[in-house]
Amino acid sequence: MSNLALVQVQSIVGGLIVSLYSVALGAAVNRAWNFKHALLLAMVATVTTCLTSLFLDVALITLIVVAYRLNINPDNIICPVASAAADLTTMVVFSTLVDATFDLHHHEWYVITDNKRTNFRGKPTGGKPKG
Repeated sequence: MSNLALVQVQSIVGGLIVSLYSVALGAAVNRAWNFKHALLLAMVATVTTCLTSLFLDVALITLIVVAYRLNINPDNIICPVASAAADLTTMVVFSTLVDATFDLHHHEWYVITDNKRTNFRGKPTGGKPKG
């Protein structure tokens, strides 16, 4: 289990590094950056890497156990399955998350502090939060 935890930590760090690099590259090319887009990209990249890593770890461990029980060398099975399944799974999860969260950057995101509703720019939006 500790190996799975280490893989999850590596996937979180990897997702954050890739998203930060992408945001920095986009800011350099466009000479501007959008905080909402950066936050959305970081969230989608990190969740994608976590979900994909967890799914592939469990699937590959199951495949290794089944291969051993059937007296098949798992090295002959795992390498092709892992390379094909990793790409396919990552793209499916990433595209699904992007599709599900794409409309978020059109809405105002709120932070509730001291019973006042403010947006991320720190401007009050009026009224008390519902709930």
